[in-house]
Amino acid sequence: MSLQYKPLSLVALATTAVLYGCGSDDSVEKTYVYDDATKTGLWCPLPQIVQTVDADYYPLSADEIAALKAAAMARDGAAFDAAEFNAYTYDYDGINLFDVLGLTLAEKARQVTAKAEARAFKVSQGQQDIFGDGFDAWFDSWFASVPLTDYLGKSERLSKASRGNELSLSSANNSEEICYTPPAACPNYLVPDESGTFTCITPLDNPLAEEQPTVGYMAPAGKAAIFYRSAQHITDGDNTEVYKDLTIHTWNDPDCTAYQDESTTDWGVGKPAAGIDPNYGMYWTMDLLDSPDQCGNMIVYNRVSGAKRISEADLRVPLANSGHLANLDKMSYLQDGITANNYDGRLYANPHPLLGAAAGGSKACGWGLELDVTGEVCVGQALAAQCPVGTIAVGEGQEEIASKCILEFDPAATTLYLRGGFNDWGTANPMSYANSKFRLNFSYGSHPESATPAEDGTVNYGFKVADADWAEASSFGAIKGGDSPAVGSEVALTAGNGVGQDMFIGLKEDTIYQYVLNATNPAAVTLKINEVPLAVFPVMTIDGEMVELEYSGAGQFSSRMTLAPDTYSISIADMDAGFAVGAGTDTTVVLNQPYPLVAAGSALSLTVGQQNEYDFILDLSTPDMPTLEVKPGKPLGNTAVFIRGSLNDWLAPASDEIVFDDASRSYSVIYGLEASENAYQFKFASEDWSTVDMGYSAFDMSVDADAIPLTDVGGNIGIKVDKSSSYLFKLDFNGAKPVLKVSELPIYIRGGMNDWLEEDQLAFNATNAANSNEAGHVYVRTIALTTDNVFFKVATADWSTVNLGAPTDDGLAVEIGQEVSLAASNGNLAIMPSVAGDYKFSFDLTNKTLVITGPN
Repeated sequence: MSLQYKPLSLVALATTAVLYGCGSDDSVEKTYVYDDATKTGLWCPLPQIVQTVDADYYPLSADEIAALKAAAMARDGAAFDAAEFNAYTYDYDGINLFDVLGLTLAEKARQVTAKAEARAFKVSQGQQDIFGDGFDAWFDSWFASVPLTDYLGKSERLSKASRGNELSLSSANNSEEICYTPPAACPNYLVPDESGTFTCITPLDNPLAEEQPTVGYMAPAGKAAIFYRSAQHITDGDNTEVYKDLTIHTWNDPDCTAYQDESTTDWGVGKPAAGIDPNYGMYWTMDLLDSPDQCGNMIVYNRVSGAKRISEADLRVPLANSGHLANLDKMSYLQDGITANNYDGRLYANPHPLLGAAAGGSKACGWGLELDVTGEVCVGQALAAQCPVGTIAVGEGQEEIASKCILEFDPAATTLYLRGGFNDWGTANPMSYANSKFRLNFSYGSHPESATPAEDGTVNYGFKVADADWAEASSFGAIKGGDSPAVGSEVALTAGNGVGQDMFIGLKEDTIYQYVLNATNPAAVTLKINEVPLAVFPVMTIDGEMVELEYSGAGQFSSRMTLAPDTYSISIADMDAGFAVGAGTDTTVVLNQPYPLVAAGSALSLTVGQQNEYDFILDLSTPDMPTLEVKPGKPLGNTAVFIRGSLNDWLAPASDEIVFDDASRSYSVIYGLEASENAYQFKFASEDWSTVDMGYSAFDMSVDADAIPLTDVGGNIGIKVDKSSSYLFKLDFNGAKPVLKVSELPIYIRGGMNDWLEEDQLAFNATNAANSNEAGHVYVRTIALTTDNVFFKVATADWSTVNLGAPTDDGLAVEIGQEVSLAASNGNLAIMPSVAGDYKFSFDLTNKTLVITGPN
């Protein structure tokens, strides 16, 4: 490890003439300056270092020059200027010089060392056990796929050859010492060391001090301060919201024992901040021991989501009075966008403010990592195709998480526990297992006296789901960068030591939380958490078949089944919880009517008249008044139903089928209507007019403020509109009787011609002057366009009911007069008229096509 220095002063063992002559002479002046006490020879000014001449420093060979020229020509094509080409000074940006020039002797030696380090790393990941006898062959193949730049940095051959050309070196100069500047760059908050290894280190004095504002808080004797600046920080602004959920975890261990006990924290509890500096972000103060170690342990994280800042690895702050961890004022700084300093494999905060600092250099990733598509972030390598049978890849694509293969989880052979801060991370809460799912109803009582609840009354706890031994294959945590667990949501989990992250959740007092880990696919485990009214997992038995009732929200448990016409016997119970409900005196359940259940009641009876999907809903929102309601999954059955009336000659074209949305239990269709004094008449019916035939009396009419009044016209439904537009017809089946609502649903041309606003609404395209009661699915709008290129889409105000653009995310250029097909993609449509004027946009919602004509 290199030591920490002040910026280099010209202290050397040679004379000044020799020191400066090293970088300016055309030939090597042989100097045999050597100091036996320090075991050093020639000294050079930064950023030069002493090197011994070997073949790496010989000028470029003819073959190498030819190879460089060919690479430059291949990159530049017709722009290549042969007359201006100089192999030593040409800009080779984007060209992999390792591929062109191969490896130097020094790089080959470093590659051997790197391969040994990589092998040790993969062994530490357990990959030797995973691959068994095939480990060596797999490792050789894997290592060969790692970019050389990840462990060798920039190619040195060209820069060494340039120095050799400058000094006219040859084999005659072998073993002589020269001064040489390596092809590397340190960030502007670090400097190269003086040891000859050209490691970037932290200088004792802040190299950016003259460019930075003063820090508002300076740690007094016996204290340390830790600053963290978020990427969202507003200089001299109100940053309360930016930092509101951030806290710090600090602890002592045998390697770093620096904090007094009152300055250490439990994971998931955190330490209040001392303040927010207008320039350097949130900061915390730490009480130090009388003789603290040279470092302190810490993690900055979000107390709600558990997301760590700066790095997933544990961080340290430097506290030494000398050496590479020197920090004389005991102030430490972290900032989004700038990685922590790596000393001996551990990450340390910087002892100087980072405001205005630039990372510099090129991004290289560690073992098991690769650059993402942006070229800025290191993520777990794609590895799944290499993992042996019976194992899975974890960590792929996760930021700063090295991927690896682990054994595949065997749910049936494993007992899992909910382990977290609420039970000292122990095994007090085992989960039951059946049908590939692990379940637990966790009753949380009172908060600990030492806890400080959040504004919503919750206390946040870290947790995982794991077996008793924390085995790698069966210890599940959050996916870094993925969704965080929350009540009412389901999130994907991952196993793997160092891969699955601690999860966090806020718990309310005297509340029952239901945890369901779904291991149907052991390689893609999910966790769902709900707040439930009773600690039960009810199971419905219908004619001897057992069906789980899963929690669906609002105190209800439900399941969907396909039933044929018949009479069924039903019972509901959770034997493990001592829960059973059933019928009272009348055992008959009627469709679409909540049935009141009684404790330990008898079997229920249900008769269905047609084959359909049926939803069984057990409502425990009022625990002492449970009910069961059975509804058809599709209220109108599986037969296609259409809007039929004067708007389509009472026919049943496919375009007029009403579409069912399961989430809202509603049917809908969009129709274009012409403004008219005469009422349109319509009903909802199947093609045979018998399976379904619903007129005015079949519905309650919506009383929403935007609902258009509907009338009873001899059993049909009547509607009059005063605007030629698009209208949404919606049938809501959430109540005992369906509710019908018709409301205007404007569709717009939204794009650069109107700042993507709701200005150019499409009107229904009435084409038959003899029919004042026309309807259909084609809409038009005339828009004045210039000759500029314009992007646009067809969309409603919510960007969801209708949001149509190019067929693919790549976008599509629309030609005047050409019909184009639209799709729900991220790709915009583009038009660049050759002549300015008024252009007509004609949109067919049924076929999802668009034609632009003009200019008019």
